[in-house]
Amino acid sequence: MRVLLVKDHLQSGLMLQKSLQRSGYTVDLAESASTAYTAMQRFSYDALLLDLSLPNNQGTAILQTYQGQLPCVVLPARDPAEQRVASLCIGADNYLLNPAEMSKLEAYIKAILRRPEHREEQNLVFADLHYDPQTRLLTGPSGYQVLVRREAILIEALMQAAPRTVIKDNLEKNLYDSDEEASANAVEAVVSRFRRKLSALNSSCQLKTFRGIGYGLVKSMAE
Repeated sequence: MRVLLVKDHLQSGLMLQKSLQRSGYTVDLAESASTAYTAMQRFSYDALLLDLSLPNNQGTAILQTYQGQLPCVVLPARDPAEQRVASLCIGADNYLLNPAEMSKLEAYIKAILRRPEHREEQNLVFADLHYDPQTRLLTGPSGYQVLVRREAILIEALMQAAPRTVIKDNLEKNLYDSDEEASANAVEAVVSRFRRKLSALNSSCQLKTFRGIGYGLVKSMAE
């Protein structure tokens, strides 16, 4: 799961980012509205964690812009009742007072992604493969495989694009946080590990390499 955390207080933002990363999320931190808009144009996110205390009501503007497009948990610095009600009315899915308790925040994220309007978009199917992002279970003819975080990001990108090719550079951007430096063969390493799990499922699908371009999930010729 890739999450955008929008928070203008750098120290608390970094602490929250690291806590979520330890729980398996890919987390990008934006310290301003302009940075947040740039990130959302560059990456595809599963959820938005938004601090409403951004200057000049920019937090509210972000919430209004992405209303209905992106599940959102609002993280206000204070809790006036009218702000809470207004946030929920203009598109927030949930509301959690800062400083956020990690177990509660993770529960909120999972809850908004389990809602029917979000789950329909999240569950992925291609040929005989079924993937549930909530459990990270990839199911095929011979059972299932539990995917680690980067394998999960890989299969989501592949299944959403299938049978089209996913550009390698785009995969690298999704596999690693914006502040992480990936090694030269980082994508290949994730692909290699994933291929072993795919093989164990005896699927009719193959992860094909298009040299110089990227990767694609395709049905075998037998299909």
